[in-house]
Amino acid sequence: DLNPFTAVLPVLPAYCGDMDKLRSEILDNYPEIKLHQGLVEEKLGVLELTRIGDIDAHVDFGGFVSQEDTADRNEYGVILNFNVRLPAEIRRANTASRKAALAALKGAQHQLDFRSDSILADAEDAMHRYQAETENLNFAIQRLKASLERLRENLLRSNQLPGDMLEKLEQSRYQYYLAAIDLIDAQMLKYQRQGELLQYDPQENTSYSCRVQ
Repeated sequence: DLNPFTAVLPVLPAYCGDMDKLRSEILDNYPEIKLHQGLVEEKLGVLELTRIGDIDAHVDFGGFVSQEDTADRNEYGVILNFNVRLPAEIRRANTASRKAALAALKGAQHQLDFRSDSILADAEDAMHRYQAETENLNFAIQRLKASLERLRENLLRSNQLPGDMLEKLEQSRYQYYLAAIDLIDAQMLKYQRQGELLQYDPQENTSYSCRVQ
């Protein structure tokens, strides 16, 4: 003998539909966005490095000792060399590197904006699909309840009029099975939409989600 099969339903967070909190959570914690934010900060740091040191100066200091053939004493000397590169010269020398750093920063910022907008749009679309499937599930539940009531009603009538109610009884039983299948499909689609939303909440933060009781 086999025990009757009992499906184990997953327990997933039930999202409350607050898109503002979802958007804020994604911008603060979504891994891909954080990666692009780090790249922007890195490129910004490189650009700042190109602005350091508007004056380049260095000093060479040295000394020497010599002895003339006609002299009985040593001669000493000091060499001091002071070089300064003017800011205008440095700016011309760093123009190419600054332009490259600025272009890299703009590219990283553009990629950050593009991916942020794309991820937020996908998240909003997933939220709307989840809400739609929740409404479909509620409708499927009500439809199943109505089908069950018709089945019970026709079953009672068939006990009183077995010949005349047999066809209606079987039709109501068939409609009940169809409603049950639709309910299972609706529940499956809702779980799928919840799974899509979980990718935007990998740590199951409760800032924009509410637990199923």
